[in-house]
This record gives sequence, C-alpha cells and structure tokens, in this order.
Amino acid sequence: MNAIDQNRLLQMRAAIVSQNQALQRAAGLESQAPSSFTQSLSDAVQAVNAQQAKASELSAAYLPRSVRGQHHGAARRFHP
Repeated sequence: MNAIDQNRLLQMRAAIVSQNQALQRAAGLESQAPSSFTQSLSDAVQAVNAQQAKASELSAAYLPRSVRGQHHGAARRFHP
C-alpha cells in the first residue's frame, strides 16, 4: 500500500478552502476556517503512515522467507 502524500493532500485542501472562501465572499458571507484543521490532518496522515510502516515490518517478520512476496490476490512485491 502506498503512503499518503501529505503535501499533495494539503495542496488539495488549500484549493478547496480557497474556492469556498471565494464563493462565500460572492454570497456576502464571512468564512472562518478552523486553524487547527491543517495540524489535525497532518497528524492523522502521519499516524496512518506510521501504522502502514509498522504493519509492513510485522508482516515481514512473521512470514517465512519462502513465502515473502507471495501475496495471494494482491500486488506482488519484488525482492532482489
């Protein structure tokens, strides 16, 4: 499983917030985005990445060498 690109995710969030603010200004409404959203999102992404790394380490430690890389029904990993 691929790690989530935190920078790309934050760029998408910034684009959405910017469009939302423009729409709210056009409608005559004030926009106040919570300042802690970026930090909360960043923390969540880092936690997911850490769990994925830990799961990979545990899987590698659990599986015998002869079985590693043989993911039934999943993408195969190539080990030199």
